[in-house]
Amino acid sequence: NAVAPFAAIIGIYESGLVTENVTVDWWVLALGGFGMSVGLATYGYKIIRCLGARMAAMSSSRGYCIELSSALTIVLASYYGQPASTTHAQVGGTVGVGLLELANNYAELKWRDVINWKLL
Repeated sequence: NAVAPFAAIIGIYESGLVTENVTVDWWVLALGGFGMSVGLATYGYKIIRCLGARMAAMSSSRGYCIELSSALTIVLASYYGQPASTTHAQVGGTVGVGLLELANNYAELKWRDVINWKLL
């Protein structure tokens, strides 16, 4: 998420002008890929555990519902010209599935498990 602003800053620094399109050097993309890899290797397992086990137990049907709601959110936001984050759409879909699970009488999930920002 930080590669585009970083590329814009590099473009402004190199040209001295603010333009609509900026060519992105390969090293900027490589730096972004390296940063994402390090972040996933050091902290990604906590996020995967939080979203896939603690917030809502995953099954194939729940995963399908999360993916469908996320895709629908991104498509509608793009259609209306709004900025959208696929990560936030995925987390929103997971929270939605967790909230729907609370409607079941046999659900072991509690409200504090779904609506809890301290899970990480």
